[in-house]
Amino acid sequence: MLNSAFRRLGYYEVGNSTFFNKSDAILYASRTGEDLHWNFNEDIFSAIDWSVPIENSLSELYRQRAQQLRDKYDFVSLFYSGGVDSTNVLHSFIDNNILLDEIVIYRPRVIENRINSIDRTPYNIFSETSLAAIPHLNRYLHDPRTKVRIIHNDEAVIKLATDSKLMSQYSSLNRHAPNSFSKIAMSVTDPVWNELYLQGKSVGHIQGADKPMVIAGNPYHFYFYDASAAFVIEPTYQTDISEMISRHQFHELFYWTPDLPQLVIKQCQIVKKLCQSDPFFYALFQKAEIMTQDNFSAMLPYIYPPQVLEVRNMFSTSSPGQGLYSPQNLWFYENMPASVTGVLNDIVKDFQFAAADRFFRKKEPIGTTFKEHPLYSRGPKTTLKSTRSKKYIL
Repeated sequence: MLNSAFRRLGYYEVGNSTFFNKSDAILYASRTGEDLHWNFNEDIFSAIDWSVPIENSLSELYRQRAQQLRDKYDFVSLFYSGGVDSTNVLHSFIDNNILLDEIVIYRPRVIENRINSIDRTPYNIFSETSLAAIPHLNRYLHDPRTKVRIIHNDEAVIKLATDSKLMSQYSSLNRHAPNSFSKIAMSVTDPVWNELYLQGKSVGHIQGADKPMVIAGNPYHFYFYDASAAFVIEPTYQTDISEMISRHQFHELFYWTPDLPQLVIKQCQIVKKLCQSDPFFYALFQKAEIMTQDNFSAMLPYIYPPQVLEVRNMFSTSSPGQGLYSPQNLWFYENMPASVTGVLNDIVKDFQFAAADRFFRKKEPIGTTFKEHPLYSRGPKTTLKSTRSKKYIL
């Protein structure tokens, strides 16, 4: 039986079997030949008529969502990157005087001497933390009760990958990407969070996922994509450690939530209205199956307030993409010891050997491939395809 907290982040159905972990679902589907379906809270979202206008404003829905999370958890921790999605989450709390216990900025320590304001490519994504996230916090965060921490995810990865007892619980990964692997490592090795878990505190880790990717046409419709919800995994094996973590650690997607479905629906309705009134927007979103820099930038002023958009003017890079070949993962292959990269590579290779070709992209998305590195072997297959939810008609 899947843990109910994990079910809220979506789960996979293959025939009559269910899986939280995508890799396990794909391996099972590869053996049986059955189709794979991603169920993202369909019981909640299917019970609502998405075409009926949501009367509350987005700003009010953002406030309600922040208050929900504050009321739900003993300790509220925000993953803050300096991007607009997490910046809007930040302001949903602080502009409404709702306490955030902690703001966590994560980046590899090994890149801190490479911060620069010149490179706007995805390879320089972590410069957003120094050039945008921290300056924005210095300007807007005034509550001394909120702690700001930088977690070095490269050090967390080494802790996890070299701890055989802990690593054995994560032998099957939900998402094959170093950046996701490092989030798992942070979540299970961080001493501050582990102390809270030992105290019996419930900790809500808040992530700014994700954007209202509406597809314009007849009819207008929307899908949830699993790549945006795949940052955490349920341990493969239950131990005292994993039991403690699963009872007290909770990951929340701020926008995509069954607790306030009106939020994402309202965002989608705003995009639909823009497309109906402006041919430029219609052209951007017509048959759009993925979020691009153009349609993302165009919608921002309509779904986020001005103080949020300021962070983008400080410094931002183009989108880093997702998956093994994303430029934001290059630090892992260039700087981690072979004993650490080998842990992830072995998991990926074993999975790729057993998984059917139909679950992989035939080619990489434009702009996501980085140069080959001697510590990294691609193998015969490439990045996993995203899996989308059922279609919701607007």
